[in-house]
Order: sequence, then structure tokens, then C-alpha cells
Amino acid sequence: PLPDNFAVSEGRLKSLKGRLVSKGILNDYDKIFKDYEQNGIIEQVPADEVAGEVGQVHYLPHRPVIREDKETTKIRAVFDASCKVNGPSLNECLYSGPNLLAKIFDILIRFRLNRIAILADIKQAFLNIAISSEHRNYLHFLWFDVESGEMRVYKFLRLVFGLTSSPS
Repeated sequence: PLPDNFAVSEGRLKSLKGRLVSKGILNDYDKIFKDYEQNGIIEQVPADEVAGEVGQVHYLPHRPVIREDKETTKIRAVFDASCKVNGPSLNECLYSGPNLLAKIFDILIRFRLNRIAILADIKQAFLNIAISSEHRNYLHFLWFDVESGEMRVYKFLRLVFGLTSSPS
């Protein structure tokens, strides 16, 4: 089972809050989670469901990645599924799947076979892949209400960037 990592996630959140305030990006980072919630990517965990047995609930620490060179997404949230606390990390417990990069050569060859090619860049494509309900307890994270400062627990309903099993 996964070890209890609530305290580590809580400590990282407190530290993160100070950094976000000092950089003046707290509201921008908060907007990411509000958008996630509005779009059904995450949901707040009801208070009566927050406590869980060790190994049955896992918290993902997170941090912002800031890319000034990006037009649309200058700040994004990255979740640390490699965080270890007295045992394996979540990433160490996940199957990474087959290496899809080995197939790129074949894709490029097929791409050149025809006169017309179609490309698509689907906005936040991986955030549209649902997580089965029995696995969502392993994808909890902590955030807080910016107005009140009250800490809240959320869980992902969609695929998370930062998991070994997520495409990079």
C-alpha cells in the first residue's frame, strides 16, 4: 500500500502559498483549479469522505510551472506523483505502458506516403480522459479557498499530468 503522505502535501502547500503570493501569481494559479472544477476535471471531496485508510487515499503535491514564452498557458499546475514518504511513490506503483516513441519512425514514414496529411492539436487532450471512480482516491490534492484561506481536498476525475502512465 501507499504510505500516508498528507503531511508532506500539506507542508508543500503552505510553502507554495508563500511563493505564489511573493511572485504575485496566486490568483492566476487559483484560476487553474477553478477552471478545472468548472470543466469537470476535478471535484472537491466532501468533508465526510476526506479521511481514508492509509494506502487507500493518496495526495499529490503540486507546483506551478511558469512559461513566459507561451501565448495561451503561461502558468500550469504540475503534480508530483514521484513524491516518496517512507515507501513507494504513486509513480512507482503504476504501469507505465508500452514505449510509444519507438513507433515515431514508422509514423513519419507513413506520413510521407500520401499527398495530404491532417494534424490536430487538441487543447488539454489528456484532461479529457476519465479516471475510473475506484482509482480517484489515489489522485487527491490539497488547495485552499483564496478568500478564506480554508484548506480543501480535491480529487481528479480526469488524467493527471505527472503520472508515469500519462503520456508526456
